[in-house]
Amino acid sequence: MSDKETIVGVLDGITEKPTGWTDIMVRVEGWQYPVKLQTKLEPLIELARAAGTETMEWEFKTRVSDQINPKSGKPFTDRYFEGVAPVGTTPQNANASPTTAQESSEPVDWDNKERRDYRSRAWAQTLGAFTHTIKTDEDPKDVFLRLQPFQRKVYEDVCQSFAYDDSDVPFD
Repeated sequence: MSDKETIVGVLDGITEKPTGWTDIMVRVEGWQYPVKLQTKLEPLIELARAAGTETMEWEFKTRVSDQINPKSGKPFTDRYFEGVAPVGTTPQNANASPTTAQESSEPVDWDNKERRDYRSRAWAQTLGAFTHTIKTDEDPKDVFLRLQPFQRKVYEDVCQSFAYDDSDVPFD
């Protein structure tokens, strides 16, 4: 698996498959096709649904598949959905394509990467616990604001002193 990558886009559709996998399609402005992210985790699926039609930052991990695309002759790329957050809450270059972000020569801030990972997992746990309280017509921003205090407590409980440093304010 690669490190987490981020794109900025709008939910374009969710397709649940009989295999247990769910495809989450994200439309990125300026890209011809939506990006397909996959997951089997119900809390992450609910998190994607809660994003609604808002422009959000979508986190995922990529893996080059063993299967070869017969049209291109190249291996398929699998993208595993890891989380979604309002734009600006993930300090990664969100406009970079997945391959460009992966090939960056800038030094990696591993502490920030870990904090983003734990924050995403805290959101997944929060949504899993409160899925039954989310109304289909509720504004996604209202959902995030309503659930954010619980998510912060989960995040802080798991990360403790690692949760913050002087340059990292994961919630605004």
